[in-house]
Amino acid sequence: MTRPRIGTATAHLMTAALLPMLLLTGCGETMLDGPQTYSPAEVRQAAENMRTWPSLETTEQQVTTAIQQIADSASAINPTLQWQWRRDRNSSGTCSGAYEDTDGWYVTTQLLVSDTPIPDTDWPQILQSATQIARSFGMDQVGVLIDRPGHHDVSFGSPDGNTLRFATFKTAVLDATTGCRYKQADLDKPHE
Repeated sequence: MTRPRIGTATAHLMTAALLPMLLLTGCGETMLDGPQTYSPAEVRQAAENMRTWPSLETTEQQVTTAIQQIADSASAINPTLQWQWRRDRNSSGTCSGAYEDTDGWYVTTQLLVSDTPIPDTDWPQILQSATQIARSFGMDQVGVLIDRPGHHDVSFGSPDGNTLRFATFKTAVLDATTGCRYKQADLDKPHE
């Protein structure tokens, strides 16, 4: 069986469209700029910021509670949505940006999944409720990644780095990642 061939003009258009994306992506920095470096003052400021924020443990509990409240609210609107926790949570001591050289950690929560996707008829009301709940936890920066019939993907972020993702396609999924935080034991240590 032979595969259909694309024409030279089509190949050039595809290359022209993809090349900028390839050059400008990767680990949060552009490949043209190389790795981002932060001054000692920026790292100190990042460390000071974390001293004013709740601990990693408290923040994880907050974003997990937000996820559960959104799921509960969605199920109240559409009782066919039954949620289950899946995937292990993940914790890492490697934060990004100016926080990379601190002793900060972040956590990615378990996934909260409904095998039943959210119908388009219910999505606006469920999204409105989710937005209010996320805002009540300080995540008021809304990003719409996908918004088309049957497929929605939205993120809610906070200025201190917490991010909650809410999506529906073949399933409905909620998860969150905390911003970089000190563990409570580190906050309890005397400040240098």
